Amino acid sequence: MHKSMQRYVLLFFSIFLFIFSAGNLLAAQKEWTFAVYLDADCNLEDAGISDFLEMAKVGSTDKINIVVQMDRASGYDKSYGDWKTCKRFYVTKNMKPTKDNQIEDIGEANMGKPQTLSDFVSWASVKYPAKKYAFVLWNHGGGWRERSAGRTPMARAICWDEGNSDDCLYMKEVRQAFEDGGLGCDLIGFDACLMGHFEVAYELENVLATASNSALVFSQEVEPGDGWPYDTILSWLKTNPTATGEDLGKKIAEKYGSFYGSKSDTTQSCIKSAELKNLADKLNDFADSIDDNSQLKAIQTARESCKAYSESDGYYGIDIYRFADQVDKNVTNSAIKSKASALKTAVNSAVKHTFRGSQRNDSAKYGSCGLSIYFPKTKTLYDSAYGKEILFGSAAANKWDDFLQRYYSKNLGTGGSSGGSSSSGGYGTGTAALSRKNVAPNKSYSSITYTFTPTEGSLGDGKAEITIPSGWTAPQTSSSKKNGYVKSYVYRTKTKSVPLNVSVSGQKITITGIPSDRLSASSKDKLKLSYTKFVTPSKEGTATFSTKVAGSDQALATLKKQPSVLVSSSKSAMRGDIDEEIETEDGETKKATLNQNYPNPFNPSATFSYFIPEGGRVSLKLYNVAGQEVDTIVEEDQSAGDHTVQYDSGDKLSRGIYYYRLTLNGREVGTKRAVVLK
Repeated sequence: MHKSMQRYVLLFFSIFLFIFSAGNLLAAQKEWTFAVYLDADCNLEDAGISDFLEMAKVGSTDKINIVVQMDRASGYDKSYGDWKTCKRFYVTKNMKPTKDNQIEDIGEANMGKPQTLSDFVSWASVKYPAKKYAFVLWNHGGGWRERSAGRTPMARAICWDEGNSDDCLYMKEVRQAFEDGGLGCDLIGFDACLMGHFEVAYELENVLATASNSALVFSQEVEPGDGWPYDTILSWLKTNPTATGEDLGKKIAEKYGSFYGSKSDTTQSCIKSAELKNLADKLNDFADSIDDNSQLKAIQTARESCKAYSESDGYYGIDIYRFADQVDKNVTNSAIKSKASALKTAVNSAVKHTFRGSQRNDSAKYGSCGLSIYFPKTKTLYDSAYGKEILFGSAAANKWDDFLQRYYSKNLGTGGSSGGSSSSGGYGTGTAALSRKNVAPNKSYSSITYTFTPTEGSLGDGKAEITIPSGWTAPQTSSSKKNGYVKSYVYRTKTKSVPLNVSVSGQKITITGIPSDRLSASSKDKLKLSYTKFVTPSKEGTATFSTKVAGSDQALATLKKQPSVLVSSSKSAMRGDIDEEIETEDGETKKATLNQNYPNPFNPSATFSYFIPEGGRVSLKLYNVAGQEVDTIVEEDQSAGDHTVQYDSGDKLSRGIYYYRLTLNGREVGTKRAVVLK
């Protein structure tokens, strides 16, 4: 055969093979790839095993690929070979999660690393191509909250990897991972707690936009350890393989509701991604419209009528629809009412299905109409990271945080103006208080604590001047054992205090060295000065601790209201010494309190904390639901103040609900509920 003819024959044969191979590839393409990023490298390992087995009850079919990337932990569940690395599985009917059934082992993988998620997205879509893709992220979740008590920045996070120092995925990292994976998803689900925030949904809107019927699925509330019922969800998908992402999302929420029941405290919602931009516009319009300070009381009433999900654990998401509805019912301003109504309509358009148990409906003041948004009750609880780092849309376009700042300042303004003003250049207005309001004359005291709380601007890179009243023990900084010793620090609850520089000239104390990112009005910081081993003057009357503060421009301004102490021989002034943290800033003795354990649910470790205003015998015990004592957490004499104890014996307890009770000198302080996962 002629060489030119041979080339034509080879070319024809190559084209035929290409068309034949492409046809086979298209024929092999299934309707769905359902991929689960199962981060069981945590105290939920046993629940991860259970969910894998639920998926295997259905298994992959000729229409559906079910694939799992699973990482396991140490010390929780020893079943199926107790392997510790990260494995990938193509899940078939009745499969067990063993080494023999793995597709591949990728070693010890950090599931809290964006590249790990991106690699899984690419692997699942290339190796198991389909017309539609669902990706589920499985682990603990947080929505909007601090990563742990007292730490910043805030975290819209999921997939904490215990074996990698609790590294986790922030939503921006999740979005980037899907973008890097090169895949437009039809459904993204979060089988995790408290992920049902609008901020979370908006961050992922672009990676879902390629499919007109794409959806997000998540819970506004905490999810029980059992999570999603994968067997019933996948059984439905098996018989409805041509379903859209929206169809599947609605069914997940529906099956979840059926599993936990109408009387539960659970929620689950399906969000249509194509409606999120319109919802953002309506939310901004609504926030921008609340600029009439005559409506402040009505707005406060509306907020008080909305419960936040898991607020006792430090979460501050409230239901958007319920808040808009309460605003609509309480305000008289027609413009605000109109925008509230438009926002409710937009929420209804975006939320395609929502399940809410009776303990989380309107009667329970939660609403649970499908989407939450960050709204702490008070400025003290607000974290400035929300406005600075993680906004939905651009900072310029986002109006919700602008509204929050007006709300916390108690000045909604008019015509969109914040209406705020500063009496000292906008950098240091605030309030100051002392831990005592009465003292006896010519008496020795152990300590008094001065506290300054910024209410506007920032003292970062600034300073403060505090003058001890004439006749009191002169302040000094050389030795804590001598009278009049003073020290100063930046204080925030449950964080390590930051010591500041203190110098003394006569009765005047100058405080410098304030970090640039601390002591702003939007932080939870307080400036504290401890003044110890002092003697009061013999002269009775009001003693004022004169205060001046300055921001980074160093321009000192005098506080309008100075903190003072009454020096008096009256009975109220003769009471015994009270340590610096035993009083409120108003000078009243603080009550003993028992805090919610963290985390909750837990296994095996949790932190318990409480405050006692006096020293004595402290008992903290754990009881089961039958009222039987199962463990003693604390049983000892303790001094007055804040106390924290780490409890590491959750692995010895059965899964379920427990109660812990604190007593002080035989008197009950309080009882709270703790949940142990297995």
